[in-house]
Amino acid sequence: MKNLIIRPQGIGDIVLMIPALKSLRKNYPEDEFTLLCYKGFGLVLPQELGVKTIEFPRHAGVFDTIKLIKKIRREKFDRVFDLFGNPRTAIQTLFSGIKERYGFNYRYRNIAYNHKYQHPQGKERLHQTQLYCDFFKNFGLNCEYCQPNLKMPDEIIEKAKSAIPEEFANIKPLIAINPNSTFPTRAWPEENIVEFIKIWYEKTKVPVMLTWGPGEEKISQSIIDKTGKEKAFMHKPVRLNEFVALLSLIDLFISGDSGPMHMAWAVGTPIIALFGPTTEVDVEPRDGKNTTLIAKDVDCLRCHKEYCDTKKCMYAITPQMVLDAVGKTLSPSPYTLIPRDIPKLDILNKNIKS
Repeated sequence: MKNLIIRPQGIGDIVLMIPALKSLRKNYPEDEFTLLCYKGFGLVLPQELGVKTIEFPRHAGVFDTIKLIKKIRREKFDRVFDLFGNPRTAIQTLFSGIKERYGFNYRYRNIAYNHKYQHPQGKERLHQTQLYCDFFKNFGLNCEYCQPNLKMPDEIIEKAKSAIPEEFANIKPLIAINPNSTFPTRAWPEENIVEFIKIWYEKTKVPVMLTWGPGEEKISQSIIDKTGKEKAFMHKPVRLNEFVALLSLIDLFISGDSGPMHMAWAVGTPIIALFGPTTEVDVEPRDGKNTTLIAKDVDCLRCHKEYCDTKKCMYAITPQMVLDAVGKTLSPSPYTLIPRDIPKLDILNKNIKS
């Protein structure tokens, strides 16, 4: 059986789909699985899954889409599963020439599918990793939930090690902060990051690593310019799979809702996840070593806006709040933790099993 799975973006969502792919590969070892995704995103998939990829440009035009559909039709897939369900992927599914078409029952887009998934009304919200498994189970496929659990090959890990500047290669604890996100509303504000780094360095004399991807270097460099090169540094340029390996080498990762946050969870790195505009129960990193922080008294929390003039939900997560969470997460604590009352801080998910 030849199966096409469509999930072009984002990279974090592809990571959250890995448990479903692992289960499908285990239960259907003879099937062929192909992922349709943006160019380069296939690098995040574990090699042992044996999942092929069809990649296309992120800003594909009409002619690119036509070429893509022709390529899909030549492959003669038996089934297609659209796990994104936006207008473009619905069109790709509808004109794929594939007889069995599976997708979400979203508005008018559901005409592209002859098998539709409708989340049962009244059922509790599912974490996205579980939602993907539930999607396949709904159509009779044996797909059981498991943890993402990414492990990069040794040669990729060695390349990742070399991406850490030599003068910072042996610092402990190695804390990394992600100052970016696909949507600016989800990123922890630059001012808060600068202040956190200054307080952290004052207490520990340990610099912080800033992570970045294509087009994101400017923000990280701006933070370094404001803190000083002794307090913060960037890693060298890396490919996507090397970046995943790099996240496995750090002791603690601080990030808003983003692809790197999901990658860090998948490789087992402890995370302090900062949430504001998105709904944390859908995508937060789950298990006992991760902490979700939310400034719960902000009136517009979980607005799901992609752009915002104030970002007050993320500003409300102060550097001191994150510092306190760091002290509780790292063991042993790198500094003396001073107990304090933080009435506006909602600490979630500590020691909660998935």
